[in-house]
Amino acid sequence: MSSRILIVAPDTGGHRLYYVRLLAEAALHKGHEVLLAAPLDEKFQEFAAVHLDHIAARLSFIDHSTFSAAAITRLAVTKDADLVIHPDGDELLMQLLRTRAIEPKVRWNLLVMRPQGQPSRSPGLVRLKSVVKLMIRLAANRHPNVEIYTLGSAGERSRSRRTIPDPVTLSSSDTSVDLLRGDLKTSGDRYWFAVVGALDERKNIPMIANALVPLGASVGLVLAGRIAPPLLVEVDRALAEATAAGVAVRRMDRLLSDEELDTTVAAADCVVLAHSNEGSSGIFGKALAAGTRVVAAGARTLRADCRQASDSATWTPLRVESLTTAFREALGLPRPSPNHHSASEFTESLLQLQPSKAHSC
Repeated sequence: MSSRILIVAPDTGGHRLYYVRLLAEAALHKGHEVLLAAPLDEKFQEFAAVHLDHIAARLSFIDHSTFSAAAITRLAVTKDADLVIHPDGDELLMQLLRTRAIEPKVRWNLLVMRPQGQPSRSPGLVRLKSVVKLMIRLAANRHPNVEIYTLGSAGERSRSRRTIPDPVTLSSSDTSVDLLRGDLKTSGDRYWFAVVGALDERKNIPMIANALVPLGASVGLVLAGRIAPPLLVEVDRALAEATAAGVAVRRMDRLLSDEELDTTVAAADCVVLAHSNEGSSGIFGKALAAGTRVVAAGARTLRADCRQASDSATWTPLRVESLTTAFREALGLPRPSPNHHSASEFTESLLQLQPSKAHSC
């Protein structure tokens, strides 16, 4: 039976429209009508050109700038939506505790992307933040029309049906991967590390570059993705030092298409995830699916991921010396076998039209 589904996207940067694309594709495949509410500004147009162009003609776009629970509810009622999906709903949880903001006939499926407390100088404070977030989710989920999910890692198999794995898709081809590998080989016989996606301060690019300096001419570093402007001076300085030590550097400093990003992940010898923040990494899942080794550092969530993928991934503390050791060890390890994942559990969960309250967060 066809339904009208409203997907809201207050922030359209990073990988958020990738999630929207997966949900919209799956909903359209089921025969549903899909409405997308977002600020239809220049930023949206740029990211939509990458993620939504192939299905844009089948979507109904709504230029919307207010995303409080009450505003989304009014929009859903006005558009006669059967289901609201919010794939980045962390900021909305407290509002959902106010049940008056929710129209009884409007169904919500909301995804919490960052269920853990973010890093702090006090480990006890991190644990407290995580507990508080859990209590808020449990309280908000008591509303009969609201289903709250949390995002887990791609390979995670949680006991809770409300934890859904990060979706993994690979749009690279053997031809595109071979072409990029051939291009990288023009810099000599090197082992190539890659940092991909939105390259902001949480990915610690200067630290990664500094950690590669002792390995010199035996390695290369690919930076694939737009570098946040405030970091450019620091990143340029670190890359200049790495280059002077013999490290080859390739930069793709722009918004990448899905195929370009996936091709880089598949062509590299090792993907580096040196994260200062907690949360699931879609790049981790892509690397495992492509058979690319991972060196991870910092985030406790990444440490847990590496434990589950012990043959393919290594975790280390977020320090230059520790990263150098992990990088050196990676040079002597074989390429892991691909570990295929999918996006089906992610989309099937968030597209459910009838909430089920028989399970816990």
